Amino acid sequence: MQLDAWMTSRERRRLIREADSLVEAWSSRRLAAPFAGWFPAEETGGAPPNWKQSMAVLLMPFPMVMLELHFLVPLTRGLDAALATFLGNAISVGLLAWPVMPATNRALDWWLRPAPSRVSWITLLGAALLLGFYGLEILAFSGLFQPSDDG
Repeated sequence: MQLDAWMTSRERRRLIREADSLVEAWSSRRLAAPFAGWFPAEETGGAPPNWKQSMAVLLMPFPMVMLELHFLVPLTRGLDAALATFLGNAISVGLLAWPVMPATNRALDWWLRPAPSRVSWITLLGAALLLGFYGLEILAFSGLFQPSDDG
């Protein structure tokens, strides 16, 4: 709502006119979904619902962050905290952008964009499956940071 107000505001038009001499061409577009880069709209059915996109995205960063905490943090311990955090984020974002989310999108396409005749049961099945995957991730990583008995 606020974006719509800004896009049509007198102040924005004034600023664009002022900048016209500095800019060769203007172009803008509105993304249809929060993760439009990972879940592009298809000509036949559009983008998956936002809640499905969010569930798919939530599935992937958790294991990456847990592995970074276990393996990368000890390697960056001597660095400034801001630099170490930036490096971890850069690795996570790079992996998410390519190859993790494209592969996830392909693997979950049956659920993200089900055939119209199967939407109801596929939606429930996929949501239950992802909830199960969340639980498996938590179980798999819950022992990762436990103190060892040798120390």
